[in-house]
Amino acid sequence: MEKNEKNIAEIKKEIAAIDEEIKKLNNSVKIVGELDQDGNLIIGEDEALPEAVERQGKINRLLSNKRELEKSLFRLSDSF
Repeated sequence: MEKNEKNIAEIKKEIAAIDEEIKKLNNSVKIVGELDQDGNLIIGEDEALPEAVERQGKINRLLSNKRELEKSLFRLSDSF
């Protein structure tokens, strides 16, 4: 049980770190730019398309990792 609690704490730290990294990536560009239909930034005012694609790719990978961590957290929480 104590091991699960440590795992849960570690997963929560990783999720917080991912959230912080996503925040940094989103704040690294001016919000004025082209938005997709969901209101997500496609390309910032002061970035070139390759930079926007790279940034969005990083955000997508981070979000994917976060979803996997949240699934792990849910499974660990259910085991209590």
